[in-house]
Amino acid sequence: MPPQPSPNYSQPKIRQIVLEAIFRHERLFWLTIAGIMLLVAVGTYLTPKKYQADAKLMVQNVRSSSPLTTTASDRLVTSGTVSAEQISTQVELLQSSVVALRALGAGPAGSVSREKSREAEKLEKALTVEAVHQTNLIELKLLGDSPEQAADQLRRLIDAYFTERAGSGLSAGAASFFDEQLRFKQRQLQVDQELLSDFQVKHGISDLDEEKKLQTERISSLINQSLLAQTQLAAQRSRAETNRRQLVLTPTRSSTIQRSITNQYSQEHLGTELVDLQNHLTELQKRYPETDRQVIETKEKIETVKKAEAGARSAPATEEATDVNPIYQQLSAALAASAGEMSAGAAEVAKINEHLEDARHRLEELNVATSQYDALKRDVAEAQRDFDVYAQKRDEARVSEELDKARMFDVSVVQPPISQSNQIRPRPKLYMAAGLVFGFMLATLLAIYVDTSSEMVYLPSQLDGLTGVRTVATVAEDDQANASSANAIAYRRILLAIRNALRHREQEIVAQTKGLLGGPTPENAPPGQNGSAEPMSYGRCIAFVSPLQGEGVTYIVNHLAEEAARQASFRVVVIDAALLLRQFAEKGDAGFALKKDKRAGYWELDTTIEVPDSKNHIPRGTSLQEVFSWRLRPMMAQLRLDFDYVLLDCPSLAESTLSGELDRVVDGYVGVVGAGYSRKQNIHGMAAMFEEASAPVLGYVLTRRRYPVPTWLHRLI
Repeated sequence: MPPQPSPNYSQPKIRQIVLEAIFRHERLFWLTIAGIMLLVAVGTYLTPKKYQADAKLMVQNVRSSSPLTTTASDRLVTSGTVSAEQISTQVELLQSSVVALRALGAGPAGSVSREKSREAEKLEKALTVEAVHQTNLIELKLLGDSPEQAADQLRRLIDAYFTERAGSGLSAGAASFFDEQLRFKQRQLQVDQELLSDFQVKHGISDLDEEKKLQTERISSLINQSLLAQTQLAAQRSRAETNRRQLVLTPTRSSTIQRSITNQYSQEHLGTELVDLQNHLTELQKRYPETDRQVIETKEKIETVKKAEAGARSAPATEEATDVNPIYQQLSAALAASAGEMSAGAAEVAKINEHLEDARHRLEELNVATSQYDALKRDVAEAQRDFDVYAQKRDEARVSEELDKARMFDVSVVQPPISQSNQIRPRPKLYMAAGLVFGFMLATLLAIYVDTSSEMVYLPSQLDGLTGVRTVATVAEDDQANASSANAIAYRRILLAIRNALRHREQEIVAQTKGLLGGPTPENAPPGQNGSAEPMSYGRCIAFVSPLQGEGVTYIVNHLAEEAARQASFRVVVIDAALLLRQFAEKGDAGFALKKDKRAGYWELDTTIEVPDSKNHIPRGTSLQEVFSWRLRPMMAQLRLDFDYVLLDCPSLAESTLSGELDRVVDGYVGVVGAGYSRKQNIHGMAAMFEEASAPVLGYVLTRRRYPVPTWLHRLI
């Protein structure tokens, strides 16, 4: 597991790294600044003195500047409105070599000497022409060896510019050319107008678009009238058909008077007759039996009379008078009127359709004539436009010729050349200030580059980058300010990092062992690999290794043991592995005795007493360091039972390979790197040894750290 740094450990800030690099390479820093300042001073002294003359020109639209073309151009001139293109044109002309040669009194560019050309190039380099932002002014600046020379050269340059402008006007034959073209266009315009007039007379057209519009409106109106007339005709036909059906159903005559008369006479007569028959029946019944024929006939007559009387009473007599039906007369009259209206409506629809066909035929005729008519109008319009353009161009050419003769341009001098008495170059104060700033920046970059590209390691961040592991602590040299108190805190960080790393490794071993065995860890697990979750009853053995000799391993081990014994009350023993190895090489015995340093509070080797070691289970044919490692194992196991921490002060990797052979003896390694002692390749070698070892790396410690930045300044940053 990668070692975890103390919570108090923090990465240095960028400004701290930069400032340390500057103070660490202080000599290089100040030599760089001094060199830059010396170069600036020499350059300032060798730079020739130059003086500047200023002048200003104003660009105004005082005359038309339309191009010499056969197309129409906008002749509108607005006072004070100047385009950026106009100003750029004047700037380019002022900077041209033609103006410079003319200012030096030379002739055309093809006949100048080489000396004149070089003088013109110098004049162009000394001249600065700039357009003033958001104005129509052009500012001219010229450098000279003296104020008078600068002003005189700038004055001659402006005169040469105006002379060149006078020779770049329109040609003298432009007016006659445009006048000849104008007469030709006039004849062409007359021919086109005659052709258009003949076409209009032939087709009866005054204005084709207006005529087509009128015909279109007429067709639309006739269509509406036709639809309205057809609608009215359909309504009349429907009304006539309805009247005809109603006329068939309507009678010709109708009842005018109808009254009911009761049958009183018939009822009285039948009543009298019924009484007589009943009287006669009574007499007959007295004389004859009921079955007699006369009696039966009389009864039948009585029934008949009763029925007749009931019929007369229920059906009275009716009197009715009739006359001609007025509805029949109205329907007949309406039907006759509808026949006339339908005839008139049909005639109206036919006439409207006839007019509609005429209008459509006229519109089709106009559409057919449109292409030829438009072509003739286009020819007339084009001829008229050409005529107007050539007339305008002729007038512009005449005006331009007259203005060129009078040397009236759209550029004027608003500020004549004025020279400055103060030199413009060199500027010692400005150059020295700029050199100082540049020197400071360059010196800082060089210091950072040398510090970062060096093979040495000075900062914890550099060590982190090489090892890929955060440095657990940094130990300062004893001669640094507040080194004792700061180092005491660093020792506590080292102890805390070691304890955390070992605890985490023990937890990993517990998890792996339980996963493999599926149960509790066996009791005969090797020291440092017990699977118990409870705090271990044996001590830890840690080896401290450095790449080179003199990086402070012994110093770190002794002070760390003292801190652990006195501050944390741990039982600590310090084993000098190099001393034991020398003893083993000389005597063949790895045994040792211990004594306690009462001042420091930890135990260490006692070289005055010889203790033989056990020589069982020693492999044959191995190196001295490996044999020494095998001899040391049982003694380290015994020390684990007696002490909380066993700190091995191992020889450097440059002296011996013993550190790599102790991976099965120790619980972990702590790499010790001296700031400014080990090279990067030495640190890479130590990291490679740690990767091959079976014991983990518990952390790296940066020792012999020096702080080149003063304490008061370091507190500020």
